[in-house]
Amino acid sequence: MTVASCQTQESKGDYVLTAEIPGVEDGTSVYLSEMTKGNKPIALDTAEVVQGKAELQLPKVDFQTLNILTVEGVNGNVLIINENQPITAEVNIADMRRSPVEGGEGNALFQEYYELLGNANEKIIGVTDGLSQEELQDPTTQAQVRQLQQQLQKENSEFRKKAIAENPDQFASILMFTDMLRSQQVSHAEMKKLYDDLSEEVRNTYIGKEIGNQLSKSAAVAIGSKAPSFTAKTPEGEDLALEDALGKYTLLDFWAAWCLPCRKENPNIVNVYHEYKDRGFTVLGVSLDKDRQKWLDAIEKDGLEWNQVSNLQFWQDPIAKEYNIKAIPQSFLLDENGTIIAQNLRGPALRNKIEELLGDQ
Repeated sequence: MTVASCQTQESKGDYVLTAEIPGVEDGTSVYLSEMTKGNKPIALDTAEVVQGKAELQLPKVDFQTLNILTVEGVNGNVLIINENQPITAEVNIADMRRSPVEGGEGNALFQEYYELLGNANEKIIGVTDGLSQEELQDPTTQAQVRQLQQQLQKENSEFRKKAIAENPDQFASILMFTDMLRSQQVSHAEMKKLYDDLSEEVRNTYIGKEIGNQLSKSAAVAIGSKAPSFTAKTPEGEDLALEDALGKYTLLDFWAAWCLPCRKENPNIVNVYHEYKDRGFTVLGVSLDKDRQKWLDAIEKDGLEWNQVSNLQFWQDPIAKEYNIKAIPQSFLLDENGTIIAQNLRGPALRNKIEELLGDQ
C-alpha cells in the first residue's frame, strides 16, 4: 500500500495524531485516511515510525470525521474520530481494533463501546474455547452458547440505545447506530426515534444520510405494516404470489443455501412447522441463492417442505431489496391478511410466538 500525503497547507490543522507503535521496525510507514461515502478512504497523511512512534497531521474539520490508521504490513486498522483535538493512539498490532485512542469525547465514547464488544467476544470464547467439535455439537452446549449470545446481544443493544440517546451530537453515535441496524435487535419505532433525536450535523454526515435512507425503506416492512406484495418462481418454475402462500400465520423466511446461520436455523423452523402446520402455520422461503442446483439440494437436505421461491439473483434479488434485507437469516411473521406482526423470531422465540398464537387452537 502506497499513500502520499494529500493535505494542502490550508487544510492542515493545528493538531497531531501521535501513534505509539511498539513491535514494528523504524521506517515502517503509517497511513492516515478519512472514510467517505461508499466507505472509500481518502489519504490524508503518511509518516514513518521512529523509535516506536509516528506523528501524523490532522486536518481541520467543520464537524467530526471518521478516520482510519493503518500500519504497513499489519492487518486491520484503528478507527479514530477527528474533532479538532490532539489524539494519541497506542497501536496494538496484534488486535488493531482494540488499540486505545485518547483525545476528544467521540473517541472516549467509541473506546467504551469497543471495549464492550471486545469483552462480549471474550465471554463467548471463554465458553467455547477448548471444547472439542463433538462437544460443540452437543445440543445442551449449543443452547448455553445461544443463551449467552442472546444475553450479550441484549446488553449491547441497551448500551447502544442509551449511548446514542445521551450523545446525540457525537459521530460515534451514528457509528453505533450502524451496528444497531445490523443487529436487528431494536424495533423500527425505537430506531426512528433515536435517529430523529440526533443532531442535524450527525444526521447530515455521509453515514447519517445512509441510515436515514435505510430507515425510510425499512418503514415499509416495520411491524404493523402490510407486507409488500411480490411474485417469484418456485423450484418447479411456476409463479407464486405472496398472497397465494399465506396461511393463518406465515413465516416469510429470507435465507440461502450458502448461509450457514440460515442452515443452522432451518431445523428449528422445520420442527415448528410440523408441530403447527395443521393449525394454520406455514412458511414461505425466499432464497437469495444464485446457483439453482445448490438451492434445490439445500431444500431437500434440510427437509424444507413449505413453499419456496427465488429469483436466483443473490443480493440483487428484487424481493430482498423491497424488504430492505441487508443480512440473512431474516424473517417476518405475517397474519392471514399479510400484516407484519413480528420480525426475526429465531430459536425458542419462534416456537413461543406460534404457541402464543395457535397453542389453544
